[in-house]
Amino acid sequence: MVRKTPDDQLLEKLNKFIKRKTNEKFLEDLFTRFPNLITLEDFVAAYGVELGFDSDAIEIAKERVKTYDRIAKKKRYFIE
Repeated sequence: MVRKTPDDQLLEKLNKFIKRKTNEKFLEDLFTRFPNLITLEDFVAAYGVELGFDSDAIEIAKERVKTYDRIAKKKRYFIE
């Protein structure tokens, strides 16, 4: 059995966190109030491969970034 390091455990938890269903109303209110908020999804969409995130989490993050930008009514960050 391969023992997981704390970094592996963190990455696994973050992958699961991104894959969880989000509260649409909460996000709508959040990005309306704070349109420049940067999120975990922003980083995962931009750097997920390099950071070791799984492909499903990266795709979900990219879709959420599009949603966040739509709610904020602008492209919040130019990281791609």
